[in-house]
Amino acid sequence: MKVYNISNARSFFERVLKCTGSVYSLDASGNRTNLKDMAEYCIDSGMAGQMRGIDEMNLSFERDEDLMSLMRFAMQMGREEVRVGA
Repeated sequence: MKVYNISNARSFFERVLKCTGSVYSLDASGNRTNLKDMAEYCIDSGMAGQMRGIDEMNLSFERDEDLMSLMRFAMQMGREEVRVGA
């Protein structure tokens, strides 16, 4: 699942940390990065609060319910702020 135009990186990362399974960010080559580890680092270091947002991120989920949770999050942020793609 691709997400676009996430205006509040901290809120996004907090939601990622609530996921019960693994969540990965995929780069253009298909390499996976543990997004929960990245989220924890960004929040703990204060970087998440300094970010202007996230332009685009391709996500992969271990559990379907985590996918649904992030989709609900994206819908709550508003269509003009976040766009979700396949």
